[in-house]
Amino acid sequence: MSPYLLHHDPRSWDAPERFQPERFLQEDKPTSQVFLPFGGGAQSCPGSTAALVLLEGAVRAFATQCSLRLQSSPLPQPFPSYALLPEKPTTLTVGAPTAPA
Repeated sequence: MSPYLLHHDPRSWDAPERFQPERFLQEDKPTSQVFLPFGGGAQSCPGSTAALVLLEGAVRAFATQCSLRLQSSPLPQPFPSYALLPEKPTTLTVGAPTAPA
């Protein structure tokens, strides 16, 4: 099963094409049958625990020291390949952190 197809299945996700990280904060979080960030079973990623720990620290450091601004318009469309890539080149500008609203 393709994780990309599974993660974009409208039978399992409300508005699967939208970036909604808050959906993981709800009580009815996605189950392992519909969300496979590191694969599953014999094909699961052996470094998933280390990846999550490192990613959390990197995102925290980046979010407190930088801001990102998407320079492309409209939003990039996904192109499923050996990895999930943008269909066309996408440009991000890194800047100083923005003040909270």
